[in-house]
Amino acid sequence: REVQNVTITGENGTLDGRGRDWWSRWLSMPLLGRPHLVEFEQSQGILLRNVTLRNAGFWTTHFWHCEHVTIQYVTILVVPWDPPVRPTNTDGINPDSTSHVLIEDSYFQTGDDAVAVKSGWDCFGREIGVPSRNITIRRVTVRQTRGCNAAAITVGSEMSGGVEDVVVEDCHVISAGVAVEVKVGAGRGGFVRRVAVRRLKVGSTSRGGLVVMATYPEANPFCSETHPPAPMVSDISFEDVQIVGPSQGPLVQFQ
Repeated sequence: REVQNVTITGENGTLDGRGRDWWSRWLSMPLLGRPHLVEFEQSQGILLRNVTLRNAGFWTTHFWHCEHVTIQYVTILVVPWDPPVRPTNTDGINPDSTSHVLIEDSYFQTGDDAVAVKSGWDCFGREIGVPSRNITIRRVTVRQTRGCNAAAITVGSEMSGGVEDVVVEDCHVISAGVAVEVKVGAGRGGFVRRVAVRRLKVGSTSRGGLVVMATYPEANPFCSETHPPAPMVSDISFEDVQIVGPSQGPLVQFQ
């Protein structure tokens, strides 16, 4: 927390979170919680390069209120591909109210969203009011674990502080629930704007190729507003998207 100019690297060395122990415990005792594998808060100048992050108990990496985060040549794995215990919420990279992020040339095999751009959950995010902005995701490959119906790349669903200026380009989704998803709840508040997806190749998906959802149901139980504000979603573009399939849902969905 509150650090600057930190590098985690090392000839593809591995950080192993022993996730199976945490996943099993969470299924029977969910209130005890689970740890992130790598987490930075209120920090600047973070570089993850040429490392493998494996079997996180919860989100693999979480960057909260950070600036200038670079992730290159990183492999994030949930193994085996057909896990004996469901690896719930094992996201890959989660920038959260974080700006100036570059994620490139990396591989993801996750049990939830490979990349999820966030900025706070309902009243929590609106109170702090710090958007995630200037996020570039390029040349990444995603193959999610068996049975996972999450997205390869997601904006949301916790985006109440706002998300803007996200670019996704030259990525390959081998298999996922959805290739790219913008998901917000009716009472989230905040905004999502200027999200550009281009030159995307998509293999098999279980829910659809591209999804923009304004009906995500998970409200924050700690927020007491009677009439929470609606989110604003604008300037979402998809260009040069090749969907090979098969897909068990509509290729493009706006909900």
